[in-house]
Amino acid sequence: MAKELPPVNLELRRKMKEDPGFRWSMDHGMFAFGKKSPAEFVLALSDYNLRDAAPFIKCPTLVVDNDDDQFTPGQARQLFEALRCPKTFMPFTRKDMASMHCQMGALAISNQRILDWLDEHLAMVGREKLPSSLKGDGRQAQVAGGRF
Repeated sequence: MAKELPPVNLELRRKMKEDPGFRWSMDHGMFAFGKKSPAEFVLALSDYNLRDAAPFIKCPTLVVDNDDDQFTPGQARQLFEALRCPKTFMPFTRKDMASMHCQMGALAISNQRILDWLDEHLAMVGREKLPSSLKGDGRQAQVAGGRF
């Protein structure tokens, strides 16, 4: 006789059968966290947050959010509001066709906007402020036959 699953596991397993994306996220999460059931994974995941760390973040921070984020809806906005450092909120929308978690389906748009933000903010640091061990000697590295 099969072991009876708690009702929350039954419901999570039902949803996993209906939604391949949800099934992947649960299976991957259970694997990554070493948990045997969806409920165990969800409970373990609830321990992870930036609530206590946010006040200690001092560097300029980019917080990305999506209109249709199916995994962490609303959490990006909560993090943004908790931060006390220089910060930028970057929404990705249905209009951008980038409204899914991690901007799936619109990685070119996502990469462009995020890399533009990095270019802008890293340029503020300036080479003169870097430790000499990170400045390099001015030569370009050779990577896979090209210049880097």
